[in-house]
Amino acid sequence: GTDGMGLTGGTVPTTGGGTGGGTSGTGGTSGTGGTSGTTDGGTTDGGTSPTPLQNFTRGVSATPRSRISDVTSPSQMAVLNGRLYYIAGALQTVGQSRLMSAPIVGSGTSVTLGTPVEVTATVGSTESSDLVFPFGLVADSNSLYISAGCNPESAVIGNGKIIKVSSPTVTGTAVSGTFTNLTAGITPPPTNPAFMFIRDSNLYWSQYSASAGEVWRIPTAGGTAQRLAQGLNLPAGIATDGTNIVIANSGLNQILRIPLAGGTATTITAPGTGDIFRPFDVEYDGVSGFFITQGMALSELDAVTSPLPILYLPQGSGTNARIAVNSVIRGSEIESVNLGSGKVGIVYAEGNPSQGRLMRAVVDVPVTSAATPTQISTNLTLIPYGVLI
Repeated sequence: GTDGMGLTGGTVPTTGGGTGGGTSGTGGTSGTGGTSGTTDGGTTDGGTSPTPLQNFTRGVSATPRSRISDVTSPSQMAVLNGRLYYIAGALQTVGQSRLMSAPIVGSGTSVTLGTPVEVTATVGSTESSDLVFPFGLVADSNSLYISAGCNPESAVIGNGKIIKVSSPTVTGTAVSGTFTNLTAGITPPPTNPAFMFIRDSNLYWSQYSASAGEVWRIPTAGGTAQRLAQGLNLPAGIATDGTNIVIANSGLNQILRIPLAGGTATTITAPGTGDIFRPFDVEYDGVSGFFITQGMALSELDAVTSPLPILYLPQGSGTNARIAVNSVIRGSEIESVNLGSGKVGIVYAEGNPSQGRLMRAVVDVPVTSAATPTQISTNLTLIPYGVLI
């Protein structure tokens, strides 16, 4: 049989792992059993389970396995308790924006998405589910967090909030949760809260503003918020390795590093003159460094169409970034996965207005030379933002 990667000698199980590892194919011996839950359960010649690298670089079909259509301005996504949650109507006003949820059906190579529904606010919520200018979405083990009031093209200061959606509950086909304003105690309220991450039961977010650009954190259970950095200009993506926060300070074409608890910022340089321009998203690879995309912006006026590299910043106190992938047009969100043996897989969206693309690359870390990307999508239009592995 053929297992979807063009490798022969075994039949593909339909669930991850599997106890049999695939039946023998022509010229192959029976499988020895995949590692449960770590691969798609496909087999190679001789019946052994594919490596993470083989799974990551498997062939790509021109037809999406599943599609949710008619979504206006989707942005970021999160997975919680077997469901996909996503923002529809990102950067839009009330009545146009909502938090949506769809069940994840099946496993391995048979995964599809079920019918989506809007997540509504339960009785007793202190915050309405009618979102205004939402953008970011992250999840911990029990709750979702939305950065709302992100309107970069408005000069209004202090009209944002971080909305916590606690314990989303499925009743039949409906989904509801308790909506609360996690930042209700901050005066003035946040301005254009955008990108977020969660670390050690604290939520961190950037405020995408030229005049009030800052980075904050607050306990996910609620409590006192702390401003970690201020005086920034359009800070976009943020990420941490547990010691430092790396910030894409887009308005000043800078990449900054600050201690996780806040403090003095260090400016990162890149190889060559002008290689840092409109840095957008930051992703920690969980191994040895950070990937940074460039050229995209939350305001169309700030985005550029010149090809720019994806940069790699080694973990530690160094100030020099390296080129991970060359000639990317409007690199937006980026995600990574550790493939082992000093290799990291990255997936990123390329927001070329004439043809949005989803790309992947296998990068040797620490980075010493640029990797060659592969397009893994077709028929994407406009400018894609969100990516989730």
